[in-house]
Amino acid sequence: MAWFLLLGFSTMNILSTTFAVLLVIRLVAGFKAKHDPALKVLGNRFAAGEITEEEFSHRRLVLEGELPS
Repeated sequence: MAWFLLLGFSTMNILSTTFAVLLVIRLVAGFKAKHDPALKVLGNRFAAGEITEEEFSHRRLVLEGELPS
């Protein structure tokens, strides 16, 4: 019976650690995306009609590192 408890506690420890790491990664990525001044300027230019939706989408992808500049 002791092995059952050890297995359960070990599994819960691994799952909670994995959850905590994934949560931190997601929070850091979300914080970076929300507070990037270049993305804010880009969004403002799009909202003001200075650039098209296509330009906005392309430049956003470049700034986020998903496309080469």
